[in-house]
Amino acid sequence: MKHLSHIFLLIAAAIAFAACSDDSADDTREVSFCAQVAWQNGMASSNARTSRALTATDIFAATTGPIAIGFNDYPQQINIQPSEGDAFTLNKSSKACDTHTGFLHYSPSINIKASGIEGITFTATATIDGDILQGTATQANLRDNHLQFTLRHTKALLRFAFKVDARYDKVRNILITGIDLNGSPCTLADKVLTTDNQFIAYVYVDPSVVTTSYTNNIKCTYNIYDKDAKFDGSMNAEELSRHLTRQGIVAKNQFTLGSLKDASNNTVTAIQAGYYYDLKVTLNPDYLYVLSEHDNKHITIGI
Repeated sequence: MKHLSHIFLLIAAAIAFAACSDDSADDTREVSFCAQVAWQNGMASSNARTSRALTATDIFAATTGPIAIGFNDYPQQINIQPSEGDAFTLNKSSKACDTHTGFLHYSPSINIKASGIEGITFTATATIDGDILQGTATQANLRDNHLQFTLRHTKALLRFAFKVDARYDKVRNILITGIDLNGSPCTLADKVLTTDNQFIAYVYVDPSVVTTSYTNNIKCTYNIYDKDAKFDGSMNAEELSRHLTRQGIVAKNQFTLGSLKDASNNTVTAIQAGYYYDLKVTLNPDYLYVLSEHDNKHITIGI
């Protein structure tokens, strides 16, 4: 196999993406690059992993299918290392692939000889939301003159669905202000708890460390408001503060992922990179007459 630099003629970076064309007279063709990023459901059975196109904020969505990252949140650059030849960088475009649903174009395109990538593996790395992505592509991933990369997360994703006990919900509002897992802060949505589970937090974990037997430590910080507090935008911060009854309460607990079950009720034996796992959390402070003593002791994590 000749050195890759003898095979590829890189188009100047200023040239925009063009439509795929047939082999030309000099036996070359233009190849575009496309990439997709998604989280697979680690608790779903294999037949549940169908494609979904979700917006960026839908990492909190109540879904059982793969969570596709919104194009706006795709990495700006993807570093490519061929198994032969020099590394190069792809830059994000604003154009979704008009041929393959769920893929985003990256530039520049390249001109190659008709069989120019046979036997070559392209390894792609990128960073998104603090997580490293990796993927590979070969000639088998060449579709309609588009070389497709599926980028996988190198960490696992834990999503937390919180709710409050129904009896307590009748008399107080709870707003969570911070969640830490094993000393790392979770990304948090600004939502008041209800009696229904709603996804409000997520965090990336190293699956080589956070195994199904690993003891996790969760710390939740929250404020308590009376039921006259309105969180629909009709009250500003000063008005809400008048209804604040307790502030900065911290609840802690420990749990393992050993009880995770998939959609077929089989035990999840390993936490895998690129997969997400959902946990249910219930906040249940003691009743009003002992709030001052026991607000900080009741947090339950379920699978």
